Amino acid sequence: MCVRLTIGFLTVFALTGCGDERNRSPESSVAISASTGEKAPQTGITADITGRDRLPAEDGSQIGGNEILTNLDPVEKLLAEIQQLQVKAAVSTTPGNGSNEKIVLKATEVIRLTMQDSLRAAEFLEAVRDLLQARLHLAFNGSAADIDRLYADVQALNDRDPNSESAAEGIYYLAKFAHTKARQVREQKADWNVNFSRWAREFAARFPHQTERALSLLFGAGRSCEMTAASANSEEESALLRTEARLCYVMLMETWPKEPHGQEAVAVLRRLELPGHKLSQFSGPALSGGTLSAEQFSGKVTLIYFWDSESHDFTNNWLPLLRKAESQLPVDCIRFIGVNLDESPDRCREAVQELAVPGDQICFRHEKRRGWNSPLVRFWGVSQSPSVWLVGNNGVVDSVDVRRTELASRIKMLVRRSGVSRN
Repeated sequence: MCVRLTIGFLTVFALTGCGDERNRSPESSVAISASTGEKAPQTGITADITGRDRLPAEDGSQIGGNEILTNLDPVEKLLAEIQQLQVKAAVSTTPGNGSNEKIVLKATEVIRLTMQDSLRAAEFLEAVRDLLQARLHLAFNGSAADIDRLYADVQALNDRDPNSESAAEGIYYLAKFAHTKARQVREQKADWNVNFSRWAREFAARFPHQTERALSLLFGAGRSCEMTAASANSEEESALLRTEARLCYVMLMETWPKEPHGQEAVAVLRRLELPGHKLSQFSGPALSGGTLSAEQFSGKVTLIYFWDSESHDFTNNWLPLLRKAESQLPVDCIRFIGVNLDESPDRCREAVQELAVPGDQICFRHEKRRGWNSPLVRFWGVSQSPSVWLVGNNGVVDSVDVRRTELASRIKMLVRRSGVSRN
């Protein structure tokens, strides 16, 4: 396994609650200061900026007009050229056309020219954002060295002033990078999501005044870790991801309790704390008539599953397992309760018949309470479909995030504990 993709490599700065040596950056990620001459300030950025005369020649783009650019001062000219390169990179169908490399050099030069001029703080910050955005694209599409340079530049900004807006931009971009990598890769998905969680919490702890970004990062990281935990390769990996998710949700609940994301975090934490407690406040209209509620879930092991007919994961992967369990276990051992998330009760009824979905179904009929607006979804902060819970015959919740690979063994364990005969 390549070291630079591990959690230890990614965590350049000391993260909240993470003092383990594995989370410190190796020597290869330390920022290399770029010399800019004896009198010029050093940026700490890893690009070579020994003088504007060493910048690459113009790319030939005519966007905006070269005549206009010649009337600008050096900083404004460089920023205008960066905008042209960004447009060129956005419309280009050829990856690696060199635009991002040129943006890095030009943005670094702007940083050198403005970093000690308080009157040009806006241009300095704009250049930092341009630099990080270009580094981000290069890290996604380039080599391991490109990843190194992204982290080294963020470290340089952090070392310069850890409380500055530029340092905040750096942490934000590292969280964004980890999130995107977690969505792109199959292997090491858990590692990238853990890092997403830790950078999100780092950002929220250090820059809480950037409320919108902090809320988005924390909720996104919590949700990503939670969903990845359901398909993790091992119980150990799943437990780590659940812990990271819980830490994000707790920070949301404690720091922003009145924000919608903070309130939703409360619902999610309510669900995550269910195992080991008796299930209550769980009821809804049955598709066949009447009401299904937790008060009826005693005497048998109960399998609760949230599902919708459009989910291929449910129809292709989970449904065969549910049918198998239903066919192998007598009715006095286990009950199945589905919570349907389709937008139409008619579609729910059709899907139950077409797919031979086992058990009784809870299906809310009122238009404003259907699908993901279901009171059960909102109260318990259910985050994905399908989602499977297991409740013992005594009504105590065993799990609210059963992994597919462990479904059969968990059911057998609960049935055995219940003492109900299978014959």
